[in-house]
Amino acid sequence: MCGMAASGAMTPAVAFATLAAYCIVSAESYLATYSLGTFRLSFAGIGPTELRIVLATGAVAVAIDPWVEIGTRRVLLLDLGGVIASAGMFAVFAAGAIRNGRALYRMPECES
Repeated sequence: MCGMAASGAMTPAVAFATLAAYCIVSAESYLATYSLGTFRLSFAGIGPTELRIVLATGAVAVAIDPWVEIGTRRVLLLDLGGVIASAGMFAVFAAGAIRNGRALYRMPECES
């Protein structure tokens, strides 16, 4: 994220939001792995391979033209992608937190 923000292909605020969303999703995944004993690498059919394909396609598109037009406004392609990715990761975090919270609530209490 620092590299994309420093390159000028992404604004620092969007890079920070994307990094924050990634860290929140990672932390939720680590907590779920520890507390429930399940590790999920993908969500809603989107896993690491699909993300790599999207990132490679985006890198080629940015190399050709880093700008896209949305209506009458020009924005950086990586800013658009970062906003979409951040929103998606925050939604994944919320869904995972609810799912894992329910699973923890349903677990029998441990007797000491």
